[in-house]
Amino acid sequence: MKFIPDNRKDSVINSSLWVYPEPNLPYFPLDLVSQCHQKCTTNQDALLKWTKTCVDVLENYYNWEVYSFVLSHLCPQLADNSAHSTHRQTILRLVKVICQQMQLRFPSSLTFQSVPPDQQTKADVHSEETIKVDPQSGVVPSKVTKADIQSALVRTLSSVIPYKKMLSKKDEDDIMSSVIFALNSWYKTGVPCMHFLNIACYEFPESIKKFLNPLLSNLQTRMSSPLTISPILHFLTNLSEVPSLLSNLTLDDFKRIFAIAFKYLAIANDAFQQNQNSAHLEYKESETDNVPSTQKYEITKPLMLYVSISSYNVILSFFLKLSLEKRKALSSFILKCLVRDGVDGHDNYTNLAFIEFISRVTYSKVDLKSNILVDYSDLEKDGGFEKKSWLYGNSILTLYTNKLNGDTEVLIRRSTTVTQFSIKMPKDSFPDWLLELQDRQTNINNNNRNNNSNDPLVQGTNDDDGLNAVQDDIIFTPSFLLTELLHNTEVATWTESP
Repeated sequence: MKFIPDNRKDSVINSSLWVYPEPNLPYFPLDLVSQCHQKCTTNQDALLKWTKTCVDVLENYYNWEVYSFVLSHLCPQLADNSAHSTHRQTILRLVKVICQQMQLRFPSSLTFQSVPPDQQTKADVHSEETIKVDPQSGVVPSKVTKADIQSALVRTLSSVIPYKKMLSKKDEDDIMSSVIFALNSWYKTGVPCMHFLNIACYEFPESIKKFLNPLLSNLQTRMSSPLTISPILHFLTNLSEVPSLLSNLTLDDFKRIFAIAFKYLAIANDAFQQNQNSAHLEYKESETDNVPSTQKYEITKPLMLYVSISSYNVILSFFLKLSLEKRKALSSFILKCLVRDGVDGHDNYTNLAFIEFISRVTYSKVDLKSNILVDYSDLEKDGGFEKKSWLYGNSILTLYTNKLNGDTEVLIRRSTTVTQFSIKMPKDSFPDWLLELQDRQTNINNNNRNNNSNDPLVQGTNDDDGLNAVQDDIIFTPSFLLTELLHNTEVATWTESP
């Protein structure tokens, strides 16, 4: 058999009966590449016969070229679920075969041997066996591992999801069990398995819920490869969006989820520390990367920024789904982790913002909509009010206080919210002389409205000093209200704003 030229990295590939892309094959009908032949989709008997043949090839393994061809092309063919909507028994048989082989129960005719140490790559360290086939049965790639076959099987299994109405609860559980088994087999299978689990959160929620506890344990202990960080964070985010999946989780399970997010947050922080002298991020569109996600790629600074943001998103998404009782039980654990990472983290301000937010929502389910602030410009122009601001911790505290009666508008600006409330001083806290002046002021206002007053204050004849005392005397100040609201023995923590 002659060599077939290819335009990829290698100028030629080993003798093969098929390659991808197919136009490299001399016998491939190029005129059919861009169009679908109607006869292929309308003849149900032919389609059923073809599907059964493909399942038989996967189940019994006759030849590597045929086996690999079916494994590579069956997935897009099954994607046309309308063409296979009546093939229930064949689909169930296919699911059974895929689940068996994903658990490394391959046909007896497919044997394995170890890769010689001098020919191993880093990927082979985790998948220690490569396929060995009788040379008479077809040409085999130099390094095809069990992990490669499992990845292809997971991809084919993803095309079975549209046929879920044909599947029983046991079939769904078998699928999930097989995917989790493949997830734990090799690092190379982590990405496709996590992609499948992301979809399964919505398509097979009951089975996900059944296997969620062992799955979380595996994610925490085994999945430490940088290749799987983003898919795992996607899975956790999707998990938080389906409340029914979280109903059986205990506090320890939620702690495990938060621990996974903080582990990846620490990885991102470490990466930023190692490259703290590098150039700033450039937010320009990246060039298209044709390298498969199951292969090693460079851990860049933008990628670590994405991991950091996704980790924070997982923490908040799950925390906001908790009841108040669980929030109180877990807030100390989360705050401890945030404080720990904030000391050496690449972005202390982000951690401080999250610490403030977690502290605020621990004891209440407040609405997270934007605050509508009151316009205080009139109070600032009014000579009867005094304004002062302080830096208190990570907050800006502003008080607008009425000099006479102590009525105060409080405005607290924090990194994640702006809070406002009003304070009214009780009458019994006022001195007697102030109460008398206030009573007289009330009488003045009433008489002015009635235009029938003999009070000298109204006429402005003999008691101007009393009126000036009512209007100009300062009884309350913002500083007094601040000392009443907050008592802090550490004077150094107070900083009055100019």
